[in-house]
Amino acid sequence: MKDTGIYLHHMRAAAPLVHNITNYVAMNIMANVLLAAGASPAMVHAREEVAEFAALAQALSVNIGTLDPAWADAMQMAAQVMIAHGRPWVLDPVGVGATRFRQDVCAGLLDLRPRVIRGNASEILSLAGIIATGRGADAARHGLGLRAERGDRRVCGKPTCLARDSGGNGILRVGGGTCSARRAGARRFSGGVSGRALRPIAR
Repeated sequence: MKDTGIYLHHMRAAAPLVHNITNYVAMNIMANVLLAAGASPAMVHAREEVAEFAALAQALSVNIGTLDPAWADAMQMAAQVMIAHGRPWVLDPVGVGATRFRQDVCAGLLDLRPRVIRGNASEILSLAGIIATGRGADAARHGLGLRAERGDRRVCGKPTCLARDSGGNGILRVGGGTCSARRAGARRFSGGVSGRALRPIAR
């Protein structure tokens, strides 16, 4: 993998417009992080404009943390535009195992082939259909071990890349390959209410 500084240089040179449909808690943090990285963030989720705006964006980030039916429709519409234009989009399935509504919405979004899925172990297992439990972004951090790896492999058949939080380590899986990176201070930081928004890929 190339040095992350190279990617940051490219990001700042391109200054891409990044369309975010994200939860209320993370909106301000996401906007500031994207600005610091050199991107141009936009928070647009109204069904009346989301497809039109998505066509202008170079990337899309979807976070289902504060989901409702209107937002679910907007997520589908924006993701469809990204696929039609061959542009990347990221799915953050916050608390997907907690309710049937979240599971159904994410099942539809998976069919639209997100370029990256980022989630904790319980969320990936829920997406893979191995378990259907979890309270939210902090759910089931420990004790899932090999089951989480099996979930990675099952879900990774759909997106290009999967990033999973594994306690102090970030697990990045691209196709059949895997790498692990320890994040300094990750255990101390992981309790933050929207800390996952600050972790770009290996959250």
